Amino acid sequence: MKNRQIAMLLAAGAIALAASTACSSSKPGKATPALNPSAAVSLGQYPLPPAADLSSNPTLVKAVTITKCTPLVGGGHRAIGVAKNVGAKPVRLKITVYFNRTNGANSPVNWAVTEVSVPQGRSVPWVTEKAFRASTNLVCAVKAVRAVTEVSE
Repeated sequence: MKNRQIAMLLAAGAIALAASTACSSSKPGKATPALNPSAAVSLGQYPLPPAADLSSNPTLVKAVTITKCTPLVGGGHRAIGVAKNVGAKPVRLKITVYFNRTNGANSPVNWAVTEVSVPQGRSVPWVTEKAFRASTNLVCAVKAVRAVTEVSE
């Protein structure tokens, strides 16, 4: 009888392990790009953002701030901030945020991208998030900001 109970417990554990590894941590419907675990270049276990998302304008980076950085329930992180239009025309900004370890090295674990339209002379809130497996003890940092298009009023 005891051997049968042990066998049942081992089988249940194997089923739970198989189910947990088959699940994806990505949430459908998010604006951030999907992870590609087979990418050759990576931040730890996650791929780097596309090169276009890392091109940046230093003036625009200074105009984007992070006001809140929080872990997501179930894993991942969310960055919330404000973007100010310092230009003469309305603009659509693409903001890339890194989620960094707090071990002193500030090494990135993952990233997320969002776009926001900002009228001339105004500030608007933005948010980006990504579900992934990582420590909840991460910090958010603006990695890149670039103008995608000028917006006509």
